[in-house]
Amino acid sequence: MARLVDGLSPLPAMLLDHRYDILAWNPEVARLLPDFEAVPPSRRKAMWLCLLHPAMRGLYAGREQTLRDGIAHLRAASAAHPEDRDLSGLIAKFAMQDEDFARLWS
Repeated sequence: MARLVDGLSPLPAMLLDHRYDILAWNPEVARLLPDFEAVPPSRRKAMWLCLLHPAMRGLYAGREQTLRDGIAHLRAASAAHPEDRDLSGLIAKFAMQDEDFARLWS
């Protein structure tokens, strides 16, 4: 899959799992977003970056819709993976750390 992401160059691309973990990315997306190598692996999550990374909070023109879309994905992932405690914990952290997430989640 990582080779597929690389092969999408010159288009920016990244590979995410159901928790929004960023598993692979190509150089083009790295030029658009924060340097993923500089972000600790535990925070290499697209939703965490959108919610809590200072450089990215203001990056989205339609942040509210981006959050709604992300929350819809997390709801579906949570329903599909009810045993995933890491996902449940991540959702709880987002709700505690970001008031917009908490408002839209409830």
